[in-house]
Amino acid sequence: MKLGYNVVKRIKEKAKELNNGAVRLLVFLATRADDTGLAEGIYYKEFCIRTGMCNQSFYNAKSKLIELGFIKEFKNDNRDIDILLLNNVFQTKEDYKKGYINLNIELFQTEDFWSLTDNAMIMCLDFAKNSFAALNGSYRKNKADMYKDYEDIFKVSYGRIWSYLKALKKNFSIGAKNGIMYITPLKKVKEKAFISVASKRRSDWVQVVIRRLYAITDKKAVRELEALLSQYKPTADDQGKSIQEILFRCVKHSVDNLKRTEREVNCAYIHKLIRKELELELEMA
Repeated sequence: MKLGYNVVKRIKEKAKELNNGAVRLLVFLATRADDTGLAEGIYYKEFCIRTGMCNQSFYNAKSKLIELGFIKEFKNDNRDIDILLLNNVFQTKEDYKKGYINLNIELFQTEDFWSLTDNAMIMCLDFAKNSFAALNGSYRKNKADMYKDYEDIFKVSYGRIWSYLKALKKNFSIGAKNGIMYITPLKKVKEKAFISVASKRRSDWVQVVIRRLYAITDKKAVRELEALLSQYKPTADDQGKSIQEILFRCVKHSVDNLKRTEREVNCAYIHKLIRKELELELEMA
């Protein structure tokens, strides 16, 4: 759940073209991406529920991001899409040194954030980048220069910039003294959200498996599948295997050859199949 500072910089450079939901799709994808930048199983309805935008907005935004070179898409299934965020990789110390916004904080989980206009959202990302990177936690800049910079970036009036600042006061302390603007995140903005990234990725992947295989589950079965991912990930890692791929194969094997209305997940059987793939003796009562 990271968005690289280099990506935020490019968002500012392309701000005029990132309208009609493109910037919010980019942020949404970053909340789903792993450290290689890959966001697997992106489903348009999930984006629409999160942002309140319509189906066509998803496809328009995706096309714009591809056109501008922010993402690449891979159609690996007919129900959803795998999307790679370009230049948003965090696999080495050098990658981390470039800096990133941690999206796993309260600010990016709120309706206030997702309801911002495109330009205000870009300004919010810029404020987060600059204030989080500041040694004292406060972004400072000459007021006239700040307004001029954003007027040039967005091609809008002074008054419009003021309206964006007003919207952002729910999450930032914004004030001016002696001609200097001070942008400081409110305490709640910097607090970690109660979201485990590992847990969220397990949950996301289980939904991908269910959707792609037309599997039938209830809440209990979903929890059990997530638990299997967690339980057997260390073993799979030790063997150089992907627990996500193993789960997919096992669920597929369990529902293959069943009618669409009968593809109910049998977690006990899937558990057995996983242990077989990992060459483990079955230790179940």
